[in-house]
Amino acid sequence: MKKPKLLIIVLFQNLRDVPPYYPRIPSPPLPGLLLAGMTPPEVEVEVLHEMVRPIEYDTDADYIAISFMDYLAPHAYEVAARFRALGKTVVGGGKFASSHPEEVQPYFDAILVGEAQGVWPQMVYDMLAG
Repeated sequence: MKKPKLLIIVLFQNLRDVPPYYPRIPSPPLPGLLLAGMTPPEVEVEVLHEMVRPIEYDTDADYIAISFMDYLAPHAYEVAARFRALGKTVVGGGKFASSHPEEVQPYFDAILVGEAQGVWPQMVYDMLAG
């Protein structure tokens, strides 16, 4: 039986006229990799960091998790809407989702409020249960 697939997306938006690669940053931030490491083994995981490569909406992932900060909220809402229009279940999280859950909730099927470390595995099981 095929494992359900989760695509974890860490959003990035280049707000300056420079290439998205910054030599002073040796690697993208870690939230996506941390979530992947906490994801139960029953789920196949792919991590996409927008600083590294663009989002591909024709993914075979069943579930999408989007991590974003405040200045990325409009972009997060657009990304979530595109995936939801394709029938994907989309979960939002990050600092902005935690501090403004009422604003964020309408754009996602579910949101994670607070630190993921204590609740992420259960959140994944809840996604699988519908």
